[in-house]
Amino acid sequence: MFASVMTTKGHASKEEYKRVIDQLLPRGQSLPGFKGVLFLLDEKSGKGMTINLYESEEVALASAEARDRLRKEGASQVGASVSNVEGYEVVVASGIAEPIKA
Repeated sequence: MFASVMTTKGHASKEEYKRVIDQLLPRGQSLPGFKGVLFLLDEKSGKGMTINLYESEEVALASAEARDRLRKEGASQVGASVSNVEGYEVVVASGIAEPIKA
């Protein structure tokens, strides 16, 4: 498994992020090899992190252009800047569950 990790900086509220995520998530989920995603936000500092999971590095790289478009669209809609995007091999993934709906 492979993870694409994006960090952002902005001042949007959790509700604003959720609205944009709800809009863009179906498109991200439709990418080949998509396995899951985590959205992390520290509202106080404005820092955010998105961790997209894919079945392999190869399929993640194959969808790089589509992911870049989604990344830019989402950041633009919440007024955030993307500070970093990195890829990692997932060594262990255990107990990842559906989030509690707020």
